[in-house]
Amino acid sequence: MSAKSRVIETLSLSKGGFAQPAVVLILLGIFAAAFFNFKNITKWVASLAPPPPVYQNTIPQWQVYKNQTHEFSIEYPNGWFVRSYGDYAANFQTTDLKLGEATPGAIRVKFAALKENVDQAEFEKIYKIGVGVDIYEPLDVKSIIAKVKNLMFGQYRGVEYVVNRSFSALEGPRGQFTHFYSVNKNGVILQFFSAADTKDAHQKSDAIFRKMIATLRF
Repeated sequence: MSAKSRVIETLSLSKGGFAQPAVVLILLGIFAAAFFNFKNITKWVASLAPPPPVYQNTIPQWQVYKNQTHEFSIEYPNGWFVRSYGDYAANFQTTDLKLGEATPGAIRVKFAALKENVDQAEFEKIYKIGVGVDIYEPLDVKSIIAKVKNLMFGQYRGVEYVVNRSFSALEGPRGQFTHFYSVNKNGVILQFFSAADTKDAHQKSDAIFRKMIATLRF
């Protein structure tokens, strides 16, 4: 029987109501086969895609802090703790978070995201001055900003500098030694710094801070 004859016979039977179930079953079979093949093709295409990247610590045994808002990660020593303030600030400290706020001496490194125009202007001012140039800012304390160098963090501009402060006699003869790395990421200044009241104490924590900055990734 020719294909044309089969079609005519099918149509004639459908008029009598006998071929309708068969046509429905055939159509269902076609749709089922198409759906099955579509699922298999989708799985095959998905299998060709590379797996998502898995973060590998650059320093064994260190932990990783990830900031979802500003899309960066930085490693910090095992045994330290992080106290986050949303995604705009964090303290890297040696006191367990369960014990509440850490004393200033327990905080080794700080992170802050700065969005004010004055912060942008401060970044540009330090970025544009020459390496080794000092900026004196006599406020209620005497601050000396010493430019170290400009650098790049991925595609973002950064600047390294140190700030030494001498507090007024009313607060007692004390100082503060601070090492900054600031990154300009799309108009937001991401600032990382270590600080201590004495030069010796700062040198000890600052060595770890430098290793942390080397792990900063965007």
